[in-house]
Amino acid sequence: MLVLAGLQLIAPEIHEAAQLDGASAWRRLVSVTLPLVRPALLVAVLFRILDTLRMFDLPYVLIGPRKSSVETLSMLAQNEAANTRYGPAAAYAVVLFLYLFLVAVAFVKLLGADLLGDAAERSRGRRRNQPRRPGRGAGVPEKAGTRS
Repeated sequence: MLVLAGLQLIAPEIHEAAQLDGASAWRRLVSVTLPLVRPALLVAVLFRILDTLRMFDLPYVLIGPRKSSVETLSMLAQNEAANTRYGPAAAYAVVLFLYLFLVAVAFVKLLGADLLGDAAERSRGRRRNQPRRPGRGAGVPEKAGTRS
């Protein structure tokens, strides 16, 4: 659904312009469609990865509880909480959270997803282009009547 929404945001004029420039269908896909769909595609892939890492129900239903061959962190946390050992259950949950957080951060950093969009870029550019206020130099006010 996310990728379909990303595809629908691409204006038909862009593809038409690429076709008029003589781009083949493959070149339009690689040079026009994929770069424009990339943010939606990255979000969709990230969601699937996070869902896979948080998976609890599939191994639990198919294999059953207390099978050491297939245990996820979610299953370990649930087993500990079911046995009223809340300390280890909380520790497993925190480890799972940190693991998911690190995977998400690594995914965003490595694949270059733009989290804040152009707003951060505009604010940085605005700060650079602002004229400096007239001041007294290094930020230390001069005392009246004392000059060295």
